[in-house]
Amino acid sequence: MKILCFVGPPGSGKSTIIMKLAARYAFKKKEKSDDPETIILGFNNWNIAGSFAVEKMAGITGIRYKQITAATDIKKSELNDNVVFVDMPGSFYNEEIYHELLREVRDTSEKITFILVLDANYSSE
Repeated sequence: MKILCFVGPPGSGKSTIIMKLAARYAFKKKEKSDDPETIILGFNNWNIAGSFAVEKMAGITGIRYKQITAATDIKKSELNDNVVFVDMPGSFYNEEIYHELLREVRDTSEKITFILVLDANYSSE
């Protein structure tokens, strides 16, 4: 099982990358039935538009999608040996709350990999 959590600032392209990668995995599975299933966990509860777009794309491509509201939901999602993309919220005004959320996610499984997504024009200023 692979659990890939995409993190980064709002508007950096996390949801877009997840949609493209998940679709690629899903189409690959159609060619090779023994490939793992692709699952998207929508944890981006602060950006309704992004979550809606990812959920709709998942429906069109036949990818399993589940909206989650807590880090512990990752463990409860019957992930088995699948490829799992977690659409994390962009960092927001209270960085300490965001860092705590990332720690909670990290602690749910040893198999989680965080992928930082930055816009090519990103500036910390």
